[in-house]
Amino acid sequence: HKNQLTSLPALPAGLQELSCYQNAITLIPTLPTTLYLFSCGINQLTNLPILTNCTNLTFLDVDHNQLTTLPSLPLSLYSLNCDFNFLTSLPNLNVLGSLNCSDNLLTAFPPISLNMQNLFCSNNQLTSLPPLPDGIDILWCNNNQLTSLPELPETIVNLDISDNPNLLCLPKQNQLSNFTWFNTGIICLPNVMTVSNSNPLIDTVPICDLFNATGCPVKWNISGRVYSDQNANCIAEVSEQGYKNIKINLFQNSNLIQQTFTSALGEYTFDTDTGTFSYFPDTTFTDFDITCPVSGSYTSNITSIDSLDYDRNFAIECPASFDLGIAGVVPYGIFRPGNVIYLNTLAGDLSQLYGLNCANGISGSVKLTISGPAYYTGILPGALTPIVNGDTLEYLIADFANIDINHDFGIELTIFSNAVIGEDVCLLTEVFPLAGDINPVNNMYSFCATVVNSFDPNDKLVNPDGIIDTSQQSLNYTVRFQNTGTAPALNIFIIDTLDQTIDETSIQLISYSHEPFIQVNGNIIKFKFQNINIPDSISDEPGSHGYIQYRVNLKQPLTIGTVIENTAYIYFDFNAPVITNTTFNQVDALSGQQEIQTTTFQVFPNPCYDCTALTLKNVASGIFKLYDVQGRMLYQETIKSTEQKIILPPLSNGVYLCEIENEFTKSYSKVMVIGIFN
Repeated sequence: HKNQLTSLPALPAGLQELSCYQNAITLIPTLPTTLYLFSCGINQLTNLPILTNCTNLTFLDVDHNQLTTLPSLPLSLYSLNCDFNFLTSLPNLNVLGSLNCSDNLLTAFPPISLNMQNLFCSNNQLTSLPPLPDGIDILWCNNNQLTSLPELPETIVNLDISDNPNLLCLPKQNQLSNFTWFNTGIICLPNVMTVSNSNPLIDTVPICDLFNATGCPVKWNISGRVYSDQNANCIAEVSEQGYKNIKINLFQNSNLIQQTFTSALGEYTFDTDTGTFSYFPDTTFTDFDITCPVSGSYTSNITSIDSLDYDRNFAIECPASFDLGIAGVVPYGIFRPGNVIYLNTLAGDLSQLYGLNCANGISGSVKLTISGPAYYTGILPGALTPIVNGDTLEYLIADFANIDINHDFGIELTIFSNAVIGEDVCLLTEVFPLAGDINPVNNMYSFCATVVNSFDPNDKLVNPDGIIDTSQQSLNYTVRFQNTGTAPALNIFIIDTLDQTIDETSIQLISYSHEPFIQVNGNIIKFKFQNINIPDSISDEPGSHGYIQYRVNLKQPLTIGTVIENTAYIYFDFNAPVITNTTFNQVDALSGQQEIQTTTFQVFPNPCYDCTALTLKNVASGIFKLYDVQGRMLYQETIKSTEQKIILPPLSNGVYLCEIENEFTKSYSKVMVIGIFN
């Protein structure tokens, strides 16, 4: 090497090592198949000969040339140095253990070899990296255009991510020997890290909280995964599937102090103080078996000296039984006369909500029955086509394992153009079979929505709405949001405080438009949609919407007259919160011949603006009563005709409940009253 060679002669068979470093060579002859080491850096090469015939080639050095592409690499190659070229892509990396591709024009990376130990890809145009294998110990990816990093294996000891100004978040990492990260957008750490040498120092960098400014995920004191233990070794391996939406409960001194839900990768995390904690997946409302650890739970003793407990992983699997049912109904659109709206029923194998598929081989049917001022007009994209018989839609299911619970029962309805404001559009869903189903109680579900003449895209819905009886067990809440601003919303946060009548330990995650990070402390639920980057309604109206839906149980027994209210606060980035409407339920009783019928009579006008009277239509004789949302009766009057005008007493702005009672029935209608003046 270090001569003025411009070419090489034909190479002899049997040659094992060739070094022609630092010359002016422009062309390499055919390489002998016996070659073990080939070093031709600092030349003027524009291409390389075929390499796959060199079945012994282990070390290849072609740095500082003019290469724009590389040929396919032999399976024997362990080390490749190709820095300072003009490469725009890389071939399959096979079993490569060491790669230096710095100072090129790379914009994307192929999958990284599972044998990779050293990776140098500095000074390129990379925006992301593929998953990193366990065993890698050096990663230099400085001076690129990275916006994110993959999960970092614990084996990494030397990490350089500097000069990536759009890199805002750092994955969880416990310990590093050398860490270089200047000129990045990182302002907080996902967890406590031990670093021997850091540039800049990380000692004063805070741990990210739930609502950090850059929307970064957090890995707090206690973290782990819920996964499928495919090889039955009780070790959560990267290749093994994680299970989403699994609720994890955290106890201290036998008291439930926190709840969270696993991510799409099956990950969970808790932020705790010092003390002793026990935690485990909640199987109360879900049907799965915990196989690892054998005890089904972990205990962590968090101290000021030992404040981290990671990789506390739970393996779960399907039980011998199955659970068919309905999780809920997600409404899209405005229930306004003449409008087209969409209802997506989450029905079928309920274990699919978590990533399991436990109803394999089970056949049956799903039936939807429409009632109220609406009619069926079609299916949502990708949904199944039902058998239509009037207002009844039926699906015959050969195998529930082949049904997507999240999408297959989406339908399109059209509201009657003459629909009356205040009427309900309802959808009754039934799932069969009942025989063999571990929980047939959830095989029937009724959803109703009220026809309105105005609509706020940031709202909260409850099902059932209005009057409920003492036998009611649960409520489904849906918070819908829309970015009506003029720029994308990078992060969205929802804070939801549960009513004191709700059992906060019973929360079940049903469905969502974008994956949330969820933390439950007491009766306060925090939903964080980090890096959602949801567009504004002007530039992309369909894409500007989102929602979260969950179910809660009511504390028993329910007391007659109890009012249940709920309001959500929606934060778009760091703007002032958008406060939703307040949902309303009131508890009444059913006994003997009494039967509650909602909205069996109409109230006009509704909503009532600056009015002094209401007109009641389709009413039976009896006593008209007017209540406020606290259940206090404000006014009553005898009703004798099927249509009657009621002169209102002085009222303030608010929501009121009208009741007509006789010896046989009670009928209710909720009045949205805005601005009554007498």
